[in-house]
Amino acid sequence: GRTYHHAPTRRERHRGHHNALAQSRGRRGRAG
Repeated sequence: GRTYHHAPTRRERHRGHHNALAQSRGRRGRAG
């Protein structure tokens, strides 16, 4: 399995940011 993916790394922060962006896109209709 990909344990590193779940590990608390710098990518995790990036993923969180991307998640928020995706949600905003749906509500605002634009890529933030």
